[in-house]
Amino acid sequence: EGGGSLSTVELVGMGGVGKTQLATEYCYRHFAAASDHQALGASGMSYGLVVWLRAETAEALAADLRALAIDSGIGVQGLRNEEVVDEVRARLYRTRAPWLLIFDNVSSAGLIAEKGVLPRGCQGVGHVLITSRELHEARTLDAHQSTQVVKLDCLSVQESLSLLRRVGGEHLGSDDPLDPSPLLARGWSTGTLLTPTPSKRRPPPRLHGASGGHGGGDGGGDGGDGGDDVDGYDARAAGAVVAEKLGYLPLALSLAAAYMRACDVSCAQYLQRLSGGARSAEAAAGAELMQGYATGVAESFELSLAQLDTVASAAAAAAAGIGYADRTGGARAAQAVATVSPRQVLDVLAFCASEGIPKALLTAAILCEAQAR
Repeated sequence: EGGGSLSTVELVGMGGVGKTQLATEYCYRHFAAASDHQALGASGMSYGLVVWLRAETAEALAADLRALAIDSGIGVQGLRNEEVVDEVRARLYRTRAPWLLIFDNVSSAGLIAEKGVLPRGCQGVGHVLITSRELHEARTLDAHQSTQVVKLDCLSVQESLSLLRRVGGEHLGSDDPLDPSPLLARGWSTGTLLTPTPSKRRPPPRLHGASGGHGGGDGGGDGGDGGDDVDGYDARAAGAVVAEKLGYLPLALSLAAAYMRACDVSCAQYLQRLSGGARSAEAAAGAELMQGYATGVAESFELSLAQLDTVASAAAAAAAGIGYADRTGGARAAQAVATVSPRQVLDVLAFCASEGIPKALLTAAILCEAQAR
């Protein structure tokens, strides 16, 4: 419809692969102010209008569409959601400047297809960018126009190592050869930790003492290197093992690198922390919710959450409590707030949407938690 050019692209990939980050970067690179005629007329696409809509729920999408209508000067008081959609689509149709419309994290094709929120045409140039986890959602978006699907996969080994270095720093030792002894003693597979030397093909090395043979459970025995017979095998880079353990998932790698940087541990030490200790009920529940991901992803998340439980939060919480003193009874309230851990604050935030959390709501929740202790 119309004499303009309208096209739709959908980014599809598992959660944490970077769909929203890629869409955000595209917006920053291709947005130009409406008054920048030179940029708008350049050979590379630049947009005079960029609209970002949250599409994970019908409520979030309706709220963002109403906010867009208000920002566009459209009176929405008394209008039903369907009428707001019609007004927004009409305004986009008449917009002459190139525009970009993003539907982020579409959980169901029905949210944007059946409700008719996708534009059907434009007089200028209009692009629709959709991020979604499910490929089948892309195929049922709109019968009136074709959708180009771009599937995002996880990173390669080298890309994963580059991300670890960039986020965590060089001190992580991501390129250092990994000593396999401590991890083999904890049941890690040989293929994960070692790679056969091309000129020496041998059966997988056997850990002395692992089955009641020479030495004790620490890999002791008659060898001076921890008891591992690894002749004919090369140790893998520690960062490469971390990347494989986390399924080369960008979000998990970024979280792991941030943890290592904050705790001042290397990739080798991080792997030992992942494999150490009994698996908590929270970790088991997390793994159940994260089916389809590498097993190390849930373990990595739980490791970061456990770190919050061990952080000495009294000073930070007491400092935050100073802000509440005048309203909540002075030093006693500050002392109560000081008992609330960062993990408990995060648990409260987990019940809220990711954007626009009112500070007053968080303050009240923290105070209630403090008084309940």
